[in-house]
Amino acid sequence: MAGDFAWIKVRGTLVQNPRVMRMARELMEDVKFREWLTPGGGGGANSQIVSDVALRCVTTALLTVTWSVARECGKFVGDDLFLPRIGIDDIDGMAGCPGFGRAMMCVGWAKTQGDPDGIIFPNFKEFNVPPMTSAEKQRAYRERMKRPTGSTHDEPLHGVTIDGNQEQSRADKSIRYATLRTAIDKLDWAGVRRLAHAHIQKADTLPDHDNRLLVYQAAAMVKLGVLPEMWFVEPIARLAERQKKRAKRIKNPMAWLTKVFKTTATDHGQDFHELRGIINVPEWLLNGKPEGEK
Repeated sequence: MAGDFAWIKVRGTLVQNPRVMRMARELMEDVKFREWLTPGGGGGANSQIVSDVALRCVTTALLTVTWSVARECGKFVGDDLFLPRIGIDDIDGMAGCPGFGRAMMCVGWAKTQGDPDGIIFPNFKEFNVPPMTSAEKQRAYRERMKRPTGSTHDEPLHGVTIDGNQEQSRADKSIRYATLRTAIDKLDWAGVRRLAHAHIQKADTLPDHDNRLLVYQAAAMVKLGVLPEMWFVEPIARLAERQKKRAKRIKNPMAWLTKVFKTTATDHGQDFHELRGIINVPEWLLNGKPEGEK
């Protein structure tokens, strides 16, 4: 599927990577690249007419395009990605600009190979996994079909990890999904309740039965290790501060809290509503009764 090929991993700090900086300088020395970047700017007498930061951003965007095409068309050989029957200048066509292949080669992100003839992207697997094969797609589909009925999600969670922030392939996501569900089954809900009540009561807005679900699900995300505790604590502290000031009081505190939770979870690379969809809070907790009492 085309969607499988479109997703590649790009580090958030790539634009500050020293190799990107070097590539940007190399590209700016190329007359044809300067003419491509700013028509009329390729003359030898012209000085650099874009900032270093802007140039690094352009370089990063071109790298993303090149790596995406390479991942789709190339073949993994060990940890390297091999593109057969092309030369270093053919990378320019993949990127869409002149001089890009030689700029990648000068920093070690591309190199030529004579037998068999082609281009190698060294250690490509460090940050990108091979696309799923048809067999892997079918296996992942069967795993999704095995999920308990009542699940509202057709896809496994994106980016959810219990033991770190290492993003895995789509084939691994169903495994992490199952791991998370197992962790939920073993969760200390009494501890979730203590965490929630320790903070929500400070906001002077103890939620009713329906909104109680929101608070306990958010606290459960913290206890599961999916999101940090401050992600849960800070919005409630802000809510408590607002509720103390009549002029700034929030009319619907739970709706406000939901919006903040969702936004800040996205900042942490998590889908708040998707997480809520698989966290089932026990009825005894929602009803405000001691654990085990019906």
